[in-house]
This record gives sequence, structure tokens and C-alpha cells, in this order.
Amino acid sequence: NHPDIQPAYLVDLDAIDNYYTDILCVKSNKKFYRKPKDGLFNTPYVLLKEMARNTGMVCCCYEGEAMSTTSTFVFNHPDENMKIILTAFLNSKLAYSLLFWTGSTWAIERDRIQEEEILSLPSPFAALSDESKDKLIDLVTKVIELKKNPLAQDDSALVDSIDEIFYEAFALTPEERILIDDAIKYDIDLFYKKRDSEALKRTHAEDMLQYAKVLSKELNTFLDGHLFVSLRIYEAKANDALRMVVLKFCDDSSVSTTVGVNLQNALKDLNRALISRKSDLLYVQKILTYYDEDTITLVKPNNKRYWTRTQAMDDASVILSDILNMKANNAE
Repeated sequence: NHPDIQPAYLVDLDAIDNYYTDILCVKSNKKFYRKPKDGLFNTPYVLLKEMARNTGMVCCCYEGEAMSTTSTFVFNHPDENMKIILTAFLNSKLAYSLLFWTGSTWAIERDRIQEEEILSLPSPFAALSDESKDKLIDLVTKVIELKKNPLAQDDSALVDSIDEIFYEAFALTPEERILIDDAIKYDIDLFYKKRDSEALKRTHAEDMLQYAKVLSKELNTFLDGHLFVSLRIYEAKANDALRMVVLKFCDDSSVSTTVGVNLQNALKDLNRALISRKSDLLYVQKILTYYDEDTITLVKPNNKRYWTRTQAMDDASVILSDILNMKANNAE
């Protein structure tokens, strides 16, 4: 009647993956461990790695007989559907962003998740409708089936659909969804990958179009039909250091793209003027916002982090603040 147990096999910690972990990825064991609560390892059980990745938390619904002891959290419930929903939530962008920005050690000491921080997350079960739960279970089942086949197609579309269900369940606004998506894709990615980050890559036409649409929407919403803003995106080559967008206040709203005549040489000269040297190893890249009557010109580095949808919302706030301040100064 030994108070501890000696499981024959333990789940290989390095093999744990999002949604699905191969039941053959185990290690033989000769150590004794404290006996767990009855039913904790009844299969399937939810398995969450204590150490997160730079892409988010790693959680699966484990179907094997092996146990997991150190460096993981284990959750179980008699209702298998609840375990599938919990797996989806812990893998979601929403849970990732909440824990990354509020965690006590994540990105500070080690990317370790604390038990009390997991338990402080909002419950997805109360927020989800029965219809949304059914959709989630169907989507997660499809993701797991894809992951079981190493030659299967990409599951990113299914994962995006799972994130959208949680966004809807917690009534996130379009702006809040943009903040989460951009923070993960650019801000957190830059924190981990540094020079190799997506945030530092050159912009594409679609990046600029999405930026312009959000900027136009934010400004036109504030103007409320009394005036409109039209935007013109100037095309740039991949090796161009700067991108330029011109806003014009007029009677209708539009977003267009144009090739600037003699623009490239002018932007090269401007780029040299916008970079200032502070020391041998420190340079500062400035951003230009030029106001000229009914036209505003934005010139910024040709990197994605400067032209995100989140940056468009920030730029709109700055532009409106500048306009209101100028109006107040003229009135004095």
C-alpha cells in the first residue's frame, strides 16, 4: 500500500502540441509520484504546458493512457464536450493575450504560466451559447483530425474560426479584435523574434489597404457626415525605405492607390532627413505628419509595424487631436 504511484509511462513534454498530441509520444518512467486525485487522468483529459511558446499557450485534449506530472496542468470533467471547449479556449488568441499582458512571469522571467492566472481567466462556458458550443466542438474535432494526418492541409482557417467564436461570445468590438490580432502578430512577435519579426518586414499592398480602410473609418465616424476623408496610397517598391499616404477632406469618402511621379527620389531625400544619429549605435527614425489646409500627408518607414490597423486607430486619434488643438488655437 505505497502512498505514491509509479506510472509506467509519462507524456513526452516536448511532444505536447496544440489540440492534439500523439499518444505514442511517451517516455518510460521509474520514478514515484504523489498519487493524483481519482479520475484526474481518465481519458481524454486536458493537458496544458506550464511553459508557453512565443506563439501562445500549448494545450491539447490528450487521448492516451500515459500520465503527465511535472511542468503541466491537467484538467478533467465527466463531460467530454466541456473538455473540448476548454482546450479551444486555452489555445485561443483571447486567452493568450490576456495571460501575456497580465501574467506575473510571462516575458519577464520565463514564459511560465501560473495556476492562479489560469483560474483567473473568464469562463468560456457561461459566455457561449449552445449553438456556439456545437460549432466549437465541430471545429476542434476537425482540427484534431487534421493534426493526426501529417500530410493534411493547413488548419489556420479552422483556428481563426475558433477565435472568432470566442470574440463573439465575449462581445468584443471590431476594434478590440484588431488590437488583439495585431498585438499577437506584430508586437509580441517583435518582442520574441527581434530582427526576424513580421513587424519589421516591408509592407504589401494589402497591408496598406487595411490600414487606410481603418484610418478612413475612424476619421469619417468622427466627422459624422459633415465632411469626409478620402485617402490616397502611394505605391512603393520593396526596397523603398518610406511609404506615404495622403488624406484629403472632401465631399465623399474613398480609398485609392496611385504611382507617384518622381516620388521615389523625393522620399529617399526625406528618409535621410528623418533619420537622426544620437550616438555611434543609436539612430532615431522620425515620422512625418504634414498638415496643409485640407490635406494631410503621412510619411512613415516601410515596415509593417507602422502600417497596422491598430496604428491606423492611433494615427486617427493623433490627427483628430491635432486638428482640434489647431482649431482651438486659431479661435484664441
